[in-house]
Amino acid sequence: MALKYPSWQDSIIETVRNNFNNMTLDIGAISKSIPKAETKRAMPFVQTLKKSLESGIEATTVFERKLAFDEQQVLTDMVPNLKQTVQKCAVVEVIVVNEGGKTGKVVGGTEGVTVGEERTELPPSAETAVPGQPTFFFENVKA
Repeated sequence: MALKYPSWQDSIIETVRNNFNNMTLDIGAISKSIPKAETKRAMPFVQTLKKSLESGIEATTVFERKLAFDEQQVLTDMVPNLKQTVQKCAVVEVIVVNEGGKTGKVVGGTEGVTVGEERTELPPSAETAVPGQPTFFFENVKA
């Protein structure tokens, strides 16, 4: 899980906010405002914001990007159920990833997991974790 959104999204949010008027979004103006090098990853993000705004979610909620729940607590509370659901699951760790998703810190898990332990070389799926959209990784471990 991630506690913060990627920093590259901050400038995109500001651009979208500046081009949001009367419940409409000027995609053309936004695309012209985004540097060419950022377009490939920025425009799908802009489309996601647009869908959220058009679906009736308050603009302040979309632009502030704050969760209405404690994601870390929810994931930690889910550990026993996850362990029970996934057959032969020996260890579950809840890790807060740092920006970039390559490293992180254990914040919860099954009995025996060391909370506070740093993790390096996280799997590529960790790079896509953002608040409200955790990623999952399963691997076989030797007992």
